Amino acid sequence: MSAVEGAQVRARRGPGRRTGIVAASSDDPLASAERVAESARAWGSRLVELGPVGHLNPAAGFGPWPRAQSLLRAAAG
Repeated sequence: MSAVEGAQVRARRGPGRRTGIVAASSDDPLASAERVAESARAWGSRLVELGPVGHLNPAAGFGPWPRAQSLLRAAAG
């Protein structure tokens, strides 16, 4: 089991209501778009598809990300 799959299993087993936003890349090498969409549905989260942007982390070039602020505001409701 990969680290990503392990995190998904732990999140599904966690307590409480899981709502929020999952931002996803269509070409993330660590998790397929289908797997991410499945996880978002299972968690009751809204999926935001960002297109082919690779893995969403600083090493992939994601530093300051203004869109993250709007996603966080939307999640906060």
